[in-house]
Amino acid sequence: TKQKELEAKLKKNIEFEKTIFENNAAGIMIVDSKRNIVSVNRQLVTMFGYDDKSEIIGQNARFLHASDESYKKWAPKFERVKDGILLANTEYAGRQKNGTVIWCLFYGTSITLENGEDGVMWSLVDITKEKKARDELMCLNEMLERKVETESAKMVEHERLMMQQSRMSAMGEMIGAIAHQWRQPL
Repeated sequence: TKQKELEAKLKKNIEFEKTIFENNAAGIMIVDSKRNIVSVNRQLVTMFGYDDKSEIIGQNARFLHASDESYKKWAPKFERVKDGILLANTEYAGRQKNGTVIWCLFYGTSITLENGEDGVMWSLVDITKEKKARDELMCLNEMLERKVETESAKMVEHERLMMQQSRMSAMGEMIGAIAHQWRQPL
């Protein structure tokens, strides 16, 4: 009876964990030590534009990278996570099935797989829209900065001209006064 209760509780916990894994708002990918994808959730499949998990599971994680440079950049980070160092808040460029580049915020932690092998669990959040908005904002800020510099330079030049005109006007008045004095007999 006790064993059946424990089995039922274990089954319930497994179902609960599966529900959390499958219905998570973040895409989750579990890879083995050779970087082969062992498991993914529905959100990751959707995020990368695939129709089914079977298109991703069994592949090397390299195929999700946006480029070979991206993969080379990530290889050392994978090793660090595999060695137990948590990786958090790292931006990553991935490639969807149709070739579109997406930006993700990555979190990684080492885990032990069912077969006892070391692996890594990656959680990804799609930040493509935020990154585009941030890049556009940065571009607008640079444009605004250049415009402010241009307008400031114009204002400085305008002030310089105004001061010069003011000096010339004062000099003209002084010369007019001197000329008036010369014309007036003592």
